[in-house]
Amino acid sequence: MDANTELHDREKVLAIASEMFFYQGFRNTSMEEVLQRAGIGRARFEKLFETKEKLLREYLRRRNDHDADMIWGCVSKCQGPRERFLGLIECIAPWLGDHKFRGCAFLNIVAELPAHSPLVGSEGVAHYERLRSLAQHLAEELKRSDPIAFDHLDPALVADEYMVIITGAISLATLYQNDAAAAPPLRAVEQLLRKRD
Repeated sequence: MDANTELHDREKVLAIASEMFFYQGFRNTSMEEVLQRAGIGRARFEKLFETKEKLLREYLRRRNDHDADMIWGCVSKCQGPRERFLGLIECIAPWLGDHKFRGCAFLNIVAELPAHSPLVGSEGVAHYERLRSLAQHLAEELKRSDPIAFDHLDPALVADEYMVIITGAISLATLYQNDAAAAPPLRAVEQLLRKRD
């Protein structure tokens, strides 16, 4: 198998499996169906990924990179530190609709696999740590933009609370199957900017 053929086959299997993992779940995805759709045999698959679990790891790694690029691309279009800070939650609502309100790929996998699974412990945590780091960065940027108005902000604490709001928004949108659930989370994020007694 030459390098180009191997790369083509890897990408084909990964594309098919990624869609099925996301919309059907890991356990409900049959490797026989994936391989049939990809037009390759079991022996070829084992040379490419070895196991279904390693295929899942690659899916989550790619998903992490894709989601991070998508979110940052959306946030970076917002004008000004305050707009970028609020833009993080605003960028998530249309993404939910684009994915038929299936929710978060990483939270879905956590629900299927044991909490101690290396797949969950590495890629899942990395995904949310990446998102949390972005929230903290945006809070720090906002605080620097107006040290007087935002002197009260603790960027690390704000990032922790932002993550709770984001995961809540994702869960509610998945439950109600619409992005109208994004309005209360946006108000909650706005509340993070207010001084507390």
